[in-house]
Amino acid sequence: MKQLRVTNIQRGCVYDGPGVRTTVFLKGCYLRCPWCCNPETISFEKELFIDNSKCLLSKGVHSELCKLCQRNKGSNSITACPFGVAEETSRDYLPDELFHILLRDQSLYIESNGGITFSGGEPLFQSENLVSVLELLKEKGLHIALETSLIAPDQSLLLVNPFIDTYIVDLKIQPEMYLSDSNYQNEIKKHLMMIGGKSIFFRFVFVDSVMDYINEVKDWLSVMEINIIEILVCHNLGAKKYGKLSLANRDFTSSKEKAESFIDFLKDFGIASKILSI
Repeated sequence: MKQLRVTNIQRGCVYDGPGVRTTVFLKGCYLRCPWCCNPETISFEKELFIDNSKCLLSKGVHSELCKLCQRNKGSNSITACPFGVAEETSRDYLPDELFHILLRDQSLYIESNGGITFSGGEPLFQSENLVSVLELLKEKGLHIALETSLIAPDQSLLLVNPFIDTYIVDLKIQPEMYLSDSNYQNEIKKHLMMIGGKSIFFRFVFVDSVMDYINEVKDWLSVMEINIIEILVCHNLGAKKYGKLSLANRDFTSSKEKAESFIDFLKDFGIASKILSI
């Protein structure tokens, strides 16, 4: 049976859809957003977080405990390090296994009108394997949300759509992404039509460069008839993760003040927005 590759299962979430939710972060994404705060979710391949600050050899300490380590030309994998130098970024779950984990807070979902949210990465990247879990959750009558960029093959969206109650759409209209790309706008339009009458929330990661293209962003939202949007102010809290993956990290940290100016600007054109304090 096919498995789902998961980087994290986070309980008690209140920003990922209605009520109290469990959010499942799936590995694999079609995009490479330079400000991504979860770089371990981008590649679908198995990866390791390497924390060299825990490595005795890197500090010049030669211990019997490290004698067989692969870094010392030994036969033991670095994942066996007793000091936790290496940590797998993901785990593979069978659909039934993940389903039972997600049922732990079933009573809380019911009490709060919450449910399960699948995020990423891009959850549509694993749509074929995701369907099996969605079917099980729907048999229990649970609310399911999908946090997605909608940048995925049509078939991936068609597979999961019957099981999704709410979509949280992460728009990629920053200047560094697809603001001036008409193909992107057409793709989003098409996929929103495919979704049909489902509940949809729109989100947007604010970076300072948006202020240089503020009219273009406003026009994009107006053309798409989006009149309410949630704002995530870009931060650099994922910097350590980039280091542990040996990836270059660019700091796109933005100020809340500029984001508030952006919100005030949109308000003048009838577009309501708010900052999510995540």
